[in-house]
Amino acid sequence: MPQFKPSDSVKPSLDLTNTDAEALDVTGGAEFGSGNVELIGVDGKIQGPLSSTIIDDLSGANLTTLNASALSSGTVATARLGSGTASSSTFLRGDGAWNAAGGGATSFIGAANGSTTTTADTMYGSIAVSGLAVTDTIMATWSFTNSGGNILDPRIVQGSVSTQFGVCSENNINNTNSGVSYMQPAGATLTIVQSNGLTAHSGGGGAVGAGFTVADFTGSYNLGLAFGLAGGTTVWQVQFYKIEGS
Repeated sequence: MPQFKPSDSVKPSLDLTNTDAEALDVTGGAEFGSGNVELIGVDGKIQGPLSSTIIDDLSGANLTTLNASALSSGTVATARLGSGTASSSTFLRGDGAWNAAGGGATSFIGAANGSTTTTADTMYGSIAVSGLAVTDTIMATWSFTNSGGNILDPRIVQGSVSTQFGVCSENNINNTNSGVSYMQPAGATLTIVQSNGLTAHSGGGGAVGAGFTVADFTGSYNLGLAFGLAGGTTVWQVQFYKIEGS
C-alpha cells in the first residue's frame, strides 16, 4: 500500500479508479479539509455527534422521511405543534392553530323542590345566579304533579312572579307537566326557547323577559318556578344549569 507524506513543497493528490471494496484502506483515523476535521475515527466510523462541523449546512428540514414512531422518549414542544399560544384553556385545531376551546360545557347552578296548596301566584325556590357571560345560556329543567286542580300560568321567573324567564307552559295545566326552558342573550335582547313545543307565555305577569335585560343576565339574581293553584296540592321541582358559550 503506498504511503503519502506531504511536505511543504509537495502537495500529493490521490485519484482512485479501482472499484474494489478495499480500494482505499485507512488503518488509522482520517482528517479532512484545511481545518483537519477528523471525519473518520480509528474504528472506521464517522465521528459524531453530527453537527455542521461534520456535515455542511446540517438541518433537520432535510429529514423528510423520519417516522414519528421513532420518537420513543421526550416531548414535542407545543410551539412546534401549531401556531398561537398553548395553555390550559386552548386546544389544537385541525388546521394547526391553538385556539380557545369551544362552548357547550354544562355546570350545575342549583335546584329546589317542595309542595304547596296555596292558591296565590307565588315564586317557589330561590336559586342564586351570578358570574354568567353574555355568551352563556341558562337551562331550567322543571316538573310538577298536581293532585286535583289546575296549575295557573306556570313559568320560570327572576326575583318575582312578574319578571319571567321563559314559561313552563301556556295558561292552565292539569295534573302533570315537565319540560326544559332556555334563556340566553341575543344582541340587546334575551332569547327564550321552550323545549316542550308550547308557546312562550305572554300574559299574566307580563311579557317574556319584561324588566330583565342582558345586563341583568350577567349580574346577580335569583331564579325560581312560579305558578298559582285553582285547587289541590302540587309537588314541584326545578333545576338550573349554565351552558358555557363559544
